[in-house]
Amino acid sequence: MSEGEIEVGTKLTTQRRTITDGDFSAMVNLSWESSPMHTDDEFAKGTIFGRRVLGGPCTIPFVAGLSGHAWHGLWEKSGMRLLALVGINNIAFKSPLFPNDTIWVEIEIADKRPTSKPRRSIVTVKDTLKKQGGETVLTMDRLVLVEQVERDARS
Repeated sequence: MSEGEIEVGTKLTTQRRTITDGDFSAMVNLSWESSPMHTDDEFAKGTIFGRRVLGGPCTIPFVAGLSGHAWHGLWEKSGMRLLALVGINNIAFKSPLFPNDTIWVEIEIADKRPTSKPRRSIVTVKDTLKKQGGETVLTMDRLVLVEQVERDARS
């Protein structure tokens, strides 16, 4: 990858993380997910999932968190810096996430287009959240604003 360039087609895989019962409970509480399918083991046994499941929207922050470390090196190597998340498109929840599932994110740079401001681009990142066994939990496209860093600003 050359200086100042993010190549479409670049792929990264993040580290893995097991979602502990504490992580699960914290996300349920932070998001105010009050449905018994998320909070009540006995109730959840009678659902299609057979146990407590994390609400789909609650999985999005896991993608952002796991991606952060992987992205840092990508932007730095390309001479770019991440400025902002500007949108999330095409979100699809494919399979449930349970306590003690181990997850990771497969990331692909799908598109890059310049903005009206010099040195800035909108990059489309395709995220696929996976769990043990290779099951896909979530897919989505994130649009991020990046900026080419001036040489002396990187020191």
